[in-house]
Amino acid sequence: TKACSATLQPELEITMLTGANAMPELAEVERNVKIGALDVPMFAFSKTAKNDGARITKLKITAKFQHQGDVKNVKVFLDGLSAPVAQCGSMTAEGQSLWSCTWTAGDNLLPSFIPAGSTFVFRVRADIGSPGTAGLGDTIRFMIDPKVDVEGKGVTTGASAVVNGSNLIAPHALHIVPFSVFLSAVSPINDYMSMIGSGSLQAKVGAYN
Repeated sequence: TKACSATLQPELEITMLTGANAMPELAEVERNVKIGALDVPMFAFSKTAKNDGARITKLKITAKFQHQGDVKNVKVFLDGLSAPVAQCGSMTAEGQSLWSCTWTAGDNLLPSFIPAGSTFVFRVRADIGSPGTAGLGDTIRFMIDPKVDVEGKGVTTGASAVVNGSNLIAPHALHIVPFSVFLSAVSPINDYMSMIGSGSLQAKVGAYN
């Protein structure tokens, strides 16, 4: 008789990374981010291949914010590489203040497969919209639902990977704030004294962002 060995289905475990272990900038739960800021750290997550090496064929990232111009130029970086493995200029509206970027590939979104038993770490950065497009005070929070947002296949078997992980929500929220706000005298610009009459204009003050 010939012995038969069962082939295990490839698996992918998706985990949200938190705090300074993800990125030093993500140590705080609530963060202010300046309008127009570039390459802002959003969140980090990992993918672990089990039973077989894995190729990634789909990745979707969703964010919740109020205005389309709040976030742009979303980039996904794989640890060890300087160039992003995925990027999109603007996120697609999904309704209810949800926006997304989706990437697909017939073979692999990544430059190499994830070896069985290995973990790849991904870090997501994006730009904040400029004044006039982003909303001051708006809140941004990213998320991934592994069951529907990530797909992959085994390197050896070619079978679709079982993706494990609960709905992953970035552990922190970002709040868009001005670069800076200051007050400056418009008129008069020097010391000035006068009698105050009803309805009289005594000074003008400008608020600048």
